[in-house]
Amino acid sequence: MTDAAPSEDPGPKLRGLKVIDCATLFAGPMIETLLGDFGADVLEAEHRLAKGCAR
Repeated sequence: MTDAAPSEDPGPKLRGLKVIDCATLFAGPMIETLLGDFGADVLEAEHRLAKGCAR
């Protein structure tokens, strides 16, 4: 076995990815949470009169 230097962790896999969430049903907020957990920058866009059914 060779002595290889351990590779450094590059951080979250989706760092630098920008996501705009315009979803109104449950699948949208769920996936935006997962993308954010993996490092993506998530911007949630809502209609100003909508209540948001996932809240």
